[in-house]
Amino acid sequence: MIATEVALDAVPDDLFADQPFQLTAAWWRCVLMAGLPTDGMARFLQADDADRPAGLLPLLATPNDLTSLVTPYSCLFQPILAPGADPFAVGQAFGRACAAHATLRLDALDPDWPAWPGLLAGLAAAGWRAAWFDSFGNWHDAAPHGWDAYLDARSGPLRTTIRRKLPRAERDPALHFTAARAPAGGSGGYGACCSGAGKSVRAARAVCVHIDGRRYSA
Repeated sequence: MIATEVALDAVPDDLFADQPFQLTAAWWRCVLMAGLPTDGMARFLQADDADRPAGLLPLLATPNDLTSLVTPYSCLFQPILAPGADPFAVGQAFGRACAAHATLRLDALDPDWPAWPGLLAGLAAAGWRAAWFDSFGNWHDAAPHGWDAYLDARSGPLRTTIRRKLPRAERDPALHFTAARAPAGGSGGYGACCSGAGKSVRAARAVCVHIDGRRYSA
């Protein structure tokens, strides 16, 4: 199995099937249009097994770093695996493709994703070793009784500010609001990081992998 850099438009749609929104082509297009730092370049590594796509690793390359392609608005990141793909083989292919870099930081991860052990073992076989660390938390506040009830429970100054600014925003043709509801049972990996009732913070994790032991911190 080998991994090579491809354009986002060249990635088969089937590879994004049943993925959470922040692991879809639509999300990555948004990032490419408005989420890249001025000194950053997106890189999409696609692992192929006998000419069949087996995985995708979206990355951000800057002059000094190689990281996962995340933004301040990212709630979840993880490599994309095709159904039936071998995580070990995919991880090894990604590791070989990134061998020119000393470190690779993957942020905004769900540590409970079952493919991590195989992927990291594959990276290790390519000469990398991993160090997990706590990175950030995903905060949300549920509104089970609708927007109006949620707004009524907020402080007076906040309610006034929201009600004063909403009409102006609704008149702006450049803005569009969409109410999105997850299906029953959650929404895959995104739900694992961000679902729940009431105010909650769930720590997400990051992993920094280091090639050939040149730089390593536990």
